[in-house]
Amino acid sequence: GAVASFAMDGRGGIIEYGSLTLAIPGGALVEPTTITVREVLDRPWGAVGPVFELGPDGLTFAVRPTLSIAYDELEMPPGVTPDSLRVAVREHGAWRHLPNGEHRAHEGAAAAKLEHFSLYTLAPLADEVSGVGDHFELNGIVVDTSTESFTRLRVSPTIVQLALGRGDGTPVDVTLSGLPTDADQHVYLGSYRESRVVSPADGGRVTVTAVLDEPKLLWVPPMSGTPT
Repeated sequence: GAVASFAMDGRGGIIEYGSLTLAIPGGALVEPTTITVREVLDRPWGAVGPVFELGPDGLTFAVRPTLSIAYDELEMPPGVTPDSLRVAVREHGAWRHLPNGEHRAHEGAAAAKLEHFSLYTLAPLADEVSGVGDHFELNGIVVDTSTESFTRLRVSPTIVQLALGRGDGTPVDVTLSGLPTDADQHVYLGSYRESRVVSPADGGRVTVTAVLDEPKLLWVPPMSGTPT
């Protein structure tokens, strides 16, 4: 996306860009700095709203600024509740939630203090749902099965894991929806030897068949071959 630039100095100030607000306190910057903000496509599972890239990359602060990202409750993915949203950062090729993050219901936002600049977005906390049924939703991922099965679905910013069981050898068609569509996704069933590639043309949706003579684990890592 287009880059927006903001001249800041030791006095600090407020930067607003779309749903992002960055509050830089006085004394945070040791010298005048041009801060940049742009939207990018790199998204973790269940991300709500845009992903923002803050620059210059690696900039650190004497006093930590506060990043706040607002959300629209009408745009929540399936299975995501506003109170589960926290600010997530991409570091060393992986997404994680900032440990000091908080949900601010009165602002319709989540916020956290930053140590440096990187990629940031809102993502739900790692969570799981389980039970016997044929339809489950969590953090933007939807699972439908052709027959009722025991299902445990876990969705974090870094991986989707789905455990299925029936114990009677019944073939079950399993449909996953809500996968990211910005790049190919690799869906593994039982082992790394059995996989399906879901391309952006598939619209984030894939159906696989699992024979449930024993419990089966299906997972979708952020990149091919990532350990679970």
